[in-house]
Amino acid sequence: MSCNIKVGSFENSLKIQIEGNATWENAKYFLEFIKKYVNEGKKSVLIDVAECAYMDSTYFGVLVELAEYVESKPDGEFYIGNASSKLLEDIKTIGLDKIVCLADSDTCIKYKDIETVAGQFAETYSKIQKAKQILKAHQILEKLSEHNKEEFGNVVENFKNYLEKQQNDE
Repeated sequence: MSCNIKVGSFENSLKIQIEGNATWENAKYFLEFIKKYVNEGKKSVLIDVAECAYMDSTYFGVLVELAEYVESKPDGEFYIGNASSKLLEDIKTIGLDKIVCLADSDTCIKYKDIETVAGQFAETYSKIQKAKQILKAHQILEKLSEHNKEEFGNVVENFKNYLEKQQNDE
C-alpha cells in the first residue's frame, strides 16, 4: 500500500492527512512539502493519521524534525491527531509523545472543516539525498531515548557507512 498525502489550509492553519503507509520512500518529499507551507506563513499544523496504516521509523524522525521546525517559528503549533491505538503505541514506544503534541478531540475539531486535496510533490530526490534524510531521521530518534539508541544504532551506522562509501567513490 502506498502513501497518499492530502493537504488543506485555512488562514494560518494547515491540515495534512496521511493515508496508507508512511515510509522512508516519501519522507524527504513530505518534510520539504510541509516546510514550504510553514515558510509561506502557516503557523498551526495538524498531521491527521486516522487513515495511516503504518509509519516507519524514518517518518517518525521526520515528524520530530517538523515539530521542532514549526514550533521554532513565532506562534508555531504542531499536532498529531487521530492516531490508531497501534500507532499511538508506537509513538509512545519511540518517545515521540514527549516531543510532539498529540491532539485531543477539541484540537482536531478545530481542523475538521478544512477540506483536503491530494498533495503534489514537485521535487525529486536522489538516492543520496534520501539516504541522508533516513540517517538524519534516525539520529533524531536516537536522541530521544536509550531504547532508541539500541533500536536504531545499526541503522545509523549502516547509513553513515553507505554515505561515506558513496562519497569515496565519487
